[in-house]
Amino acid sequence: MLATAAFSGVKSREDSLADKTAVLPVELDRFVTLCQRRSRDREPLQYLVGEWDFHGVKIAVRAPVLFLRPPAEKIVDLALEYANRPGKKGIKNECHLLDGGCGSGAIIIAILSKMKKWTGVGFDIAEEATKLSEENVERHKMTDRVKIMQCTMDELQDERVFDMFVGCPPYVPDKDLSDLPPEVVNHQDRRAVTAGTDGMDVIREFLKHAPRVVRSGGPVFMEIYPPLAPKLEAIQVDGLEFVRCYTNLHEKSYYYEWIVL
Repeated sequence: MLATAAFSGVKSREDSLADKTAVLPVELDRFVTLCQRRSRDREPLQYLVGEWDFHGVKIAVRAPVLFLRPPAEKIVDLALEYANRPGKKGIKNECHLLDGGCGSGAIIIAILSKMKKWTGVGFDIAEEATKLSEENVERHKMTDRVKIMQCTMDELQDERVFDMFVGCPPYVPDKDLSDLPPEVVNHQDRRAVTAGTDGMDVIREFLKHAPRVVRSGGPVFMEIYPPLAPKLEAIQVDGLEFVRCYTNLHEKSYYYEWIVL
């Protein structure tokens, strides 16, 4: 993967194997530098390459904006599956989506790339994240369908205008940050990783405000770290009803669905 970022003639692993001679000295220097950054600083491969595939779309990534792991693609799957459920023909044709903690914009862009009639808003508290989201929205020619905002969910003024909410909130307790690998601790915005003493601060905020901004009957989907499940299931929110918990293949992530009453 680093070869694709360093050598202009290499677009895939097959290219690098097929033609080892088409290398300029400056490109070789860049390749060596990238390898050093990876081995010495444990800089994430995604940042070194500069873009990453998420659910079939290329998303620009850069430090310190959090890049989503493959399990987060399940949130996209759930949104798309919801649109195809019996009796949901209306939302399939028209949906105004809200993406909480949008980061690079990967989730909202991936969903709207499949649902051409949908529109949406993504918000994040980090300026670096909102700028990168806007760049990715422009890259995928969605500026007429997607708005990016720098704010918290509490600061959203819109009420009952969204048809669906999706989010991958931070969930690591503050005290556990130092236990994470250097790729996270040294390179990623901790606001996208940690969330208070129990890791639940942002999750609580999202659940609290979902009934205010999402229309009655609208779904709420979030990726949740499995150890938080007991605390999450103990939360009661007026105007929100738990529907189901989904798991991925290895049960390393849980995906919760609620419905706004």
